[in-house]
Amino acid sequence: MTPPVRSLAVAGVLRQWVLERLRAKGEVVVERAVSIEDISGNRCKGFYLLNSVIGVVLVRNFAGQDLPADDGLATIFNPFDLLE
Repeated sequence: MTPPVRSLAVAGVLRQWVLERLRAKGEVVVERAVSIEDISGNRCKGFYLLNSVIGVVLVRNFAGQDLPADDGLATIFNPFDLLE
């Protein structure tokens, strides 16, 4: 799940790249408003912050709640591919 572009400050080239790769791998990507309830409690299985300067950052804790560390995003991105 990711917020729709209309609710973001910028559309984000990294976001678009990640969404394209996830979809190409057969992952279901839902674009909708994300509420605090979506990322708190047992509903959230983990999340990432994306930034074209910093890259992809796994969020391990939110509001004092430890989140699972899923390597699902790692399946679409190998940093060594950038060395080509």
